[in-house]
Amino acid sequence: MEEVFDIFGSVNISRRAGREQLGILHEAARRVAEGSDQQHIFDSILELLQQQFLFALCVIRILDQGQDLLTVRSQKGQSSEYFATAPRGTDLQTYVGEAY
Repeated sequence: MEEVFDIFGSVNISRRAGREQLGILHEAARRVAEGSDQQHIFDSILELLQQQFLFALCVIRILDQGQDLLTVRSQKGQSSEYFATAPRGTDLQTYVGEAY
């Protein structure tokens, strides 16, 4: 009988998590749809992610095709001058490159 309760408990938790995720996606889409400039949208989305997931640092990097580097376009959280602004390579030798 415990297994049945465990199944229902996980369904409720999963439903709650799904609602939270949808809520975050909806809020992010709303912020994009406001029609603000790109920098404001990036900053706003990072702020939302930082609030919801309690990240210490959130960074958006965009590919600079001329240099083949990921450059920082927006950053929220802990200030670390080098980490936040240093461009990252896109090769598979780095975690950032592998994720890209």
